Amino acid sequence: MARNYVAIIRKSSDGGNTWSTIDEFSNGETNPGYEYNAITCDSAGNLYAVGDNAWTDTGNNVSIVRRSLDGGLT
Repeated sequence: MARNYVAIIRKSSDGGNTWSTIDEFSNGETNPGYEYNAITCDSAGNLYAVGDNAWTDTGNNVSIVRRSLDGGLT
């Protein structure tokens, strides 16, 4: 079974009626299996998303942390 997953963060500005993708993450693997497990922010407005890749070709679980310094714009 082929896996084709990237970790995705979406946002909604209208109470969940519509969504837009603001981040997609993978390292370009043939069969990525990334997923985000948690998202948080600090008092300065920096956003952090933490996840892992449980489906690496080597069988090793790889942790990822993504940080946005502008409230999620980038």
